[in-house]
Amino acid sequence: MDIVKLSGLGRPPAMDRRGGLQAWRTRAGEEAGPPRMGEGRRMIRLLQKSGQCCLSPALDTEGETGQNFCSSCLAWWSASHTPGCLAVARCSLPVGIDVQRHVHRPAALRWLARTTEATFQPSIGHWAVAEAYWKASGNARRRPAPGEFGLPRVPGTGWGKHAFDGTTECDYWLQEVDGISLALVLGPAPAIEGRRRSPIH
Repeated sequence: MDIVKLSGLGRPPAMDRRGGLQAWRTRAGEEAGPPRMGEGRRMIRLLQKSGQCCLSPALDTEGETGQNFCSSCLAWWSASHTPGCLAVARCSLPVGIDVQRHVHRPAALRWLARTTEATFQPSIGHWAVAEAYWKASGNARRRPAPGEFGLPRVPGTGWGKHAFDGTTECDYWLQEVDGISLALVLGPAPAIEGRRRSPIH
């Protein structure tokens, strides 16, 4: 697996010095086909073992939300895949990542427009941002109800802010590269109960 660190992330506007946001993706081409089930968690474990987490990394999952985190240092992890590409993110804040190949998906984009009550035609970039937000907010195990969250009209590339739920602003990042849209969202999910969050470097 050829893994590269994402460049151009910079520092999200609201992230403090503890942030420690990092993201990686595979460099495989489309011919590699879709990843197997669990490939995202395997990539997270591989990155943890290579020193990208803490001294004793232990991948765990929040029961209700399905969010991945390290039970040693409490870093949040997220993974996504599309044919030929896996992407993973790690952060001290709840994080969601999504990667979407640029393919014709009219039915999916119509569904996204209805669900988010968008007054514009969403793009594949919007889809990636929506998926990343849904993961970061701790809702990945269920489908959203109509009107439960909204999208930025023009997500653009790089960092932006949007109140997806209508009240709490979240930082999001979008990049178009190699025929895919890759999105990150830092979300408003609750802290893991009974654990003290330590700084991530």
